[in-house]
Amino acid sequence: LTGTLFVATTALAASPLKMRFDSACDFSKLSIDLKDPANPGMVQLKAELQPQATQRLAAITTSNNIGKTLTTVINGIPVNSATLQSELNVTSLSISTDTLTAKRLFPSLLKNQCEPKKK
Repeated sequence: LTGTLFVATTALAASPLKMRFDSACDFSKLSIDLKDPANPGMVQLKAELQPQATQRLAAITTSNNIGKTLTTVINGIPVNSATLQSELNVTSLSISTDTLTAKRLFPSLLKNQCEPKKK
C-alpha cells in the first residue's frame, strides 16, 4: 500500500501533527522524481518504510486525527504539510515538496548509517 502526501511547504500550519522520519533508519528504499507531472514545481520522493516507521505512521494517522494537519519531517526538515484524509496504514509513501526544500533535504539523504536515538 502506498500513501500520498502533497502540499507546498508554505502551507505549514501552526502546531500540526508531526511525523518525523530519519531517512537512514526509516526508509528501506528511496527514489526521487525531480519533476512531478501532477504538481509542476514540485519534487516527489517515494519511500518504502521500515516496519517500525510503518507502525509509527499508523499510530499518528488514526481516525481520531482525520481532518488535522499532518507535517512530514525528514531528517529534521519539514518537507510537506497536508490535511489527513484517511488513516495511513501503509508500507510506502509518495511525498511531494517544493524544489527549495528538496535542495535543503537532498544532502541529508546521502547518510545511510542508522544511528539509534539517544535517550
